[in-house]
Amino acid sequence: MDKIVSLRQDIIRLNIQGATNIALATLEAIKIVIGLGKEINEIQEIVSKIAYARPAEPLAQNSLKYIFLDKNKSTSHYLEKVTQYEKLIRDVKNTMAESAVSLIKNGGTYLTHCHSSTVTGILIAAHS
Repeated sequence: MDKIVSLRQDIIRLNIQGATNIALATLEAIKIVIGLGKEINEIQEIVSKIAYARPAEPLAQNSLKYIFLDKNKSTSHYLEKVTQYEKLIRDVKNTMAESAVSLIKNGGTYLTHCHSSTVTGILIAAHS
């Protein structure tokens, strides 16, 4: 449980920033808590504290809704949903980067808001 407490504190203290990174930390927490053999209700309760540690970051909160939409399933079902959601995040970020690269011009100035790993990925892809 120390890792769970640490993840939550890292989010609160801004050591983990950005919607994607907070969502990925939440997904990691689900895997950790499932590995501890907790019941599904307890897993949801523990992990929701991480997902809601930064209320303005809805991707983590949406991940919980997606993963735990089906009630009373096995832990393997929920682990599969975690894997699906991780893949969904990667695929969407890649698609966004591919679509946005043409919008980035060499020598351009770009203002970003917050700590967006998606925007960083787009800028790196455009540079390549």
